[in-house]
This record gives sequence, structure tokens and C-alpha cells, in this order.
Amino acid sequence: MFITTRNLNWLLATVSLSVAGNSMASHEYRNEHIEYAKVTDVRPIVRLIDVSTPRQECWQEPVHHVEVRDDYTTGRTILGGIIGAAIGNQIGRGRGNDAATVVGGLAGAAVGANSARAERYEERHVDYEDRCRTTYQHHQEERIDGYEVTYRFAGQEYTTVMAEKPGKRIPVNVQVRPAYQSPYSH
Repeated sequence: MFITTRNLNWLLATVSLSVAGNSMASHEYRNEHIEYAKVTDVRPIVRLIDVSTPRQECWQEPVHHVEVRDDYTTGRTILGGIIGAAIGNQIGRGRGNDAATVVGGLAGAAVGANSARAERYEERHVDYEDRCRTTYQHHQEERIDGYEVTYRFAGQEYTTVMAEKPGKRIPVNVQVRPAYQSPYSH
């Protein structure tokens, strides 16, 4: 195949349009860039919140105990019954001896029990038990939710809200477009 001037012109025109189209397309995608603006004012955005702090209070509380002691009731009743039965056995004769022994034993047991009850006593003492309760202390605290940042770029002043406190400069996106749009541009 021979390259003629006409084919060469057609080939050059096609390549030129292709390069121009790619150049314009890349220009459209690169019309935004980052610059830095000077921060002129930073104000924290503050809100008040209610805080409830638990606090445990503990103390020792006295607990009174009373114990009734009658340690010797059983022993004295038995001993009184034995002594009463022995005395009854000595008093009675013949067939009345058995009855006198039983009556003496019962009487001796009653005397022994009464004697033991008379010596009952109460033992009192105090123990201390730990008692605790939870109380809540309420107060308000300031919390920073972000920062209202005023900055200057290209002679204009702008304001934005940021989560973190900025430094002396902040990055800004700058987008360049023609002010006049051609009716032939897509």
C-alpha cells in the first residue's frame, strides 16, 4: 500500500483530533487542585452535658444480740430428781415405798428445775456489720463537639466546621472553570 498525500493528511488529522480530545479530557479531570488558606479565627463548639458520678458510702452499724443462758436446767432437774427419789425411798416403807420414791423424785426434779431457772442470765454483746449504699453526684461538664473555623482565601473570608482544631493553615480544594460557557461545549 502506498501512502498518498491525501491519506497522509487524513491520518494526521485523525491523530491530531485524538490528541486534542485526550488533552481536553485530561484538562476536564484536572481542573481541581489543593491550595492552602490562612486560618483567621477558631472557636470551639461547646455543649453542656449532665454527668452522674456514682459514689459508694460505707459505715459500720452496731447490731445488738441478747442470748439467754440456762446451761444447767437439765442437769439440775436430773440431779434434783435423783436426790428426791432417794429421800422418798428413805421415807416410805413397804408398798408405799415405791410411791414415796416416785413422788420424791418428781418433787426433787421440780426443785432442781426451779433452782436452775433462778440462775438464768442474759448475755448481751454488740457486733458491727458493714453497710453500704450508692449515692450519685450530679454536675455539668463542657464537651467540645468541633470547631468553627474562619479562613481567608483569595481575598474572601469563609467559615466551616471541623472535627479537629486546625493549625495556622488549612487545605482547600480549588476548582477552575470558565466564567463563560460556550454554546458549542459539551
